[in-house]
Amino acid sequence: MEKEQLYNLIVDLIPQYFECENGYGLHRTKINIGGIPYYFKSFRRNSQNMSKLVRLLNQFANRFLEIKLGSHTIERELIESYIVTNWLKIRGYDKVKWLKLFDYFKSLEHVTHENENIGVNFILNQNLVGEFNMIDLTEEKLLNVMGGSTMTYFRIGRDWTYIDYNYIKWQDIGSEKENALIPGFLHPYYSVLEDGECGIIRTKREDIIIFDKSGLLASKRMGNWKIYEADTLKNTYVDILTKSIVSPQYWMGCNLFHIVFDLSYKRHGGLIIVDLDDNCSLCVSNEESFINSDNFFKNILRKRLEKIDLTQKDVKNVFKPLILELASIDGALIFNKKGKVKAFGAMVKPHEHVKYEKGARSTAALSAIYYGMIAIKVSEDGEIIIFFKKNGEIIKLSFL
Repeated sequence: MEKEQLYNLIVDLIPQYFECENGYGLHRTKINIGGIPYYFKSFRRNSQNMSKLVRLLNQFANRFLEIKLGSHTIERELIESYIVTNWLKIRGYDKVKWLKLFDYFKSLEHVTHENENIGVNFILNQNLVGEFNMIDLTEEKLLNVMGGSTMTYFRIGRDWTYIDYNYIKWQDIGSEKENALIPGFLHPYYSVLEDGECGIIRTKREDIIIFDKSGLLASKRMGNWKIYEADTLKNTYVDILTKSIVSPQYWMGCNLFHIVFDLSYKRHGGLIIVDLDDNCSLCVSNEESFINSDNFFKNILRKRLEKIDLTQKDVKNVFKPLILELASIDGALIFNKKGKVKAFGAMVKPHEHVKYEKGARSTAALSAIYYGMIAIKVSEDGEIIIFFKKNGEIIKLSFL
């Protein structure tokens, strides 16, 4: 592993870190890689947990550089797995043999049941010890089918031992927590977590998601890991928005944060734009996309769409399912800085400063920044990138 490769790996792995030439007003974290100091910028100071991880990275960085396998992909996978397992231990799950689980999930990559990938739903309580080790069983094919059904799960103990097989009752599902960084489809499992437990989901799309009552802890998408500190990441989203808006809208940032994660796990691309200066009419080419346009369909929907409000603390008043559908339509979903829908299916005119971007959605997102807006792009493979401007510099921050 080369120094620059390791630096980029860490930037990609920890979503609140990003590269920025002009770091005025930002917090800076230093990691020594091969005797050279590398700096990571963030909006928030490192928490106690993140500081522990940084100390570990400083301790092991040079050993990571010694991994020379002739394959960057395999080197990256080994280093990411090591960092993720230690992050989970830092977060309190230190009695767990995480690498054994990752090996088990690796073995499922080429296993199907009736031409479908295998999904697995676990709830882990590391303080309990069950009757037998589940992932070593020769009958695991049967357990794979049982453990991935909707609303069912295995409760497991230390060393991946069997505790219980259960399902989630409708009455067990509580209302969505406005501060919990959990994609909507995981909310039923989140609802039945007890203190000290974490959920481990391997979806039939082969995503791996690990979470507890604080929110997401780690996820693996498209072969790459991310680690999460939910509050810090949420507040990073809020900072990006509220530093740009004259009247800070804390809940607008929180709600957008959850919406883009849900959109990502739907595996449907989308582009959400926040118009800071109320001038999007100058850069949208299809006037019929505005909800106040003289359009038959818009006239029918206007009363409903006008009720959408991203600044609401109560998620029931945000109407998130409607927003997810609007964001799935080709073109951009545009909000004003008060959290109200201005347009959907909007086509953003390419800005003269945008010379080349791979994909129409990326071109529109970067153009929106030059027009004085903030853009959040969700790609079809689930990647989330927020585009914003800090001290005159355009920054792309990847979250998945």
